[in-house]
Amino acid sequence: MNQATGKRGELLIYYTNDYKTYRIYGKVENSAEFNDRKRNRDKSTISFYCQDPYWLDEKGKDIDVKSVSGGLSFPLSLPNHFALVSFYKEIENEGDTEAPVQIEYEGPATNPRITNETTGEYIQVNMEIGEKEKLVINTAEGQETVNLITPHEVIDVYNKITLSSTFFKLIVGKNLIRYSSEEEGAKDKVTIKGYSNKYVGV
Repeated sequence: MNQATGKRGELLIYYTNDYKTYRIYGKVENSAEFNDRKRNRDKSTISFYCQDPYWLDEKGKDIDVKSVSGGLSFPLSLPNHFALVSFYKEIENEGDTEAPVQIEYEGPATNPRITNETTGEYIQVNMEIGEKEKLVINTAEGQETVNLITPHEVIDVYNKITLSSTFFKLIVGKNLIRYSSEEEGAKDKVTIKGYSNKYVGV
């Protein structure tokens, strides 16, 4: 079972040229075909089937939309209990097509929303996330999920997203991503995990 895709029998294939290394997921389509023998070696051909035809970066990268580490700490006074707190991050999709994201919220947070200001699309989950809980959203085509991970279990909370939410992708070029929550937390963290550009060819 491939842990990254959840598909049985799927392999991770790498291709390297003079400039860069790429990866793609695929399955062996047919048994090996042996063509001819040279000295003590058999020359063979193996065919792979790749359901998602796009090549990916060699490694995915984690992108912090909001994080707090070190620095100064001080009391924060807000005039309204439901004041909206926002954080912004610009992400550039350098690939050839739109790319899905996996968003992880580490609580505490209340009714968190992440918005692609470039397209106006957003995903909002109407619930409270505890300090030791994590909300994971996957926007990949056919793999759209919204799960709350607690110290004891994984809970499907797909029904908690607002009706106007969309499982958006990052368009080619610059994307301005905004995270907002109805209550500010000093310990909450928002990360886009394992992001990779997608390429038509290599």
